[in-house]
Amino acid sequence: QRVRPSARLTRPSVPSGPAAASPRSGPLSCHHLKRYHSSNPARTRILCHSRRVFNSILSNRPWVLRSQAACFSQSMRVYSLPPHQKVELPALSPTMQMGTIARWEKKEGDKINEGDLIAEVETDKATVGFEILEECYLAKILVPQGTRDVPIGAVICITVDNPDLIPAFKDLTLDK
Repeated sequence: QRVRPSARLTRPSVPSGPAAASPRSGPLSCHHLKRYHSSNPARTRILCHSRRVFNSILSNRPWVLRSQAACFSQSMRVYSLPPHQKVELPALSPTMQMGTIARWEKKEGDKINEGDLIAEVETDKATVGFEILEECYLAKILVPQGTRDVPIGAVICITVDNPDLIPAFKDLTLDK
């Protein structure tokens, strides 16, 4: 069965209802909307940002389209921080569940060369050096020296590739 395109809307779509009132929802900037008709339910696609398809839905009910737009706009995030890497506490021994940051070898703002130790971590068995395998700068230490029972996978510090980006992380805390 053949599908034929119907009218194309060229104005941006703005969510209504709960999505418009949501503080997390940003403007939805869709370039155009296509709806295809057939004897089956219509297939609607919102084409946004360089014609990338973010979502498609199978339904011919208008409220579903608004709902789809609301879900899309609520999932968009606005980042105010420059590009960075979140360094997580790795499992430094096979039985390690938690660790203690015994000592930081680097300070905030220090350059980290490939293979440099950044911290000493006490595991359930021993104290082990934790190294980073790429060149970067230590932008922010999130877990202070002496902190006990830090779970594996917890973000312990932030690194950046450019030293000019470090001041952007000055006030960053684990809560943000």
